Amino acid sequence: MTTPALLAQFESYGPQVRRAALDHFGKSIEEIEAILGKPSPDEELRDVLGLMLWKYARGVAGQDGSGRERPSEISHYLEALDNPARRLREALETLLRADNHDDASASTVAILLDAASVEPMVVLKQLGRILAVTEKAATEKSTGGRPPDVEHGLLMTRAADVFELATGRSATVTSNPVHDTFGGGFFRMAELVDAAAASATGQQPKSNAALGGELKRLRASRRPHDAKVQNPS
Repeated sequence: MTTPALLAQFESYGPQVRRAALDHFGKSIEEIEAILGKPSPDEELRDVLGLMLWKYARGVAGQDGSGRERPSEISHYLEALDNPARRLREALETLLRADNHDDASASTVAILLDAASVEPMVVLKQLGRILAVTEKAATEKSTGGRPPDVEHGLLMTRAADVFELATGRSATVTSNPVHDTFGGGFFRMAELVDAAAASATGQQPKSNAALGGELKRLRASRRPHDAKVQNPS
């Protein structure tokens, strides 16, 4: 098996890259073929999966990437969120401190916010979550490439496209409320693709909960396909 770094270093996709990418799937490629109702080996499907994995590895390594979002565009929106979020957090913290010290003006503003059903403490928690996202992205940007979660979302979107194009069914996930886990045919395929992606980039596979949550969010933002399997764009 090739080392994770080598897959990203290939500048174009060809037979050598295909073999290197499929090494990261191992025997799981046969399970994916079975999930999609394909004979084994299905060379066209394997070519699609190898190409997907190579593009993912390139994107995580800061090379070609998947092309849907440019790093500069992502940074633009994150920075546009970061600065006002910080200013609003500081303003609310100042307001709450003044209100706690019986500042009449601050108390009046607090009353106005309460009348508008705005809870400063709730807003502060939400701002904290926003800033956690922007700070994480800024840290990852310093290492080069797109944030891994963005690149991973593109990989899972492609996996959903392949599933729908191959089966004619929607790429949905099911949940088991008793065991608090996700499952289903597409979810299992996504798990196998995620494991191969982790192998190809030296990362850890996502947990059942993390992957299931990501797939549900992606599902809400995409439209199903009804054609046959083809190379992802």
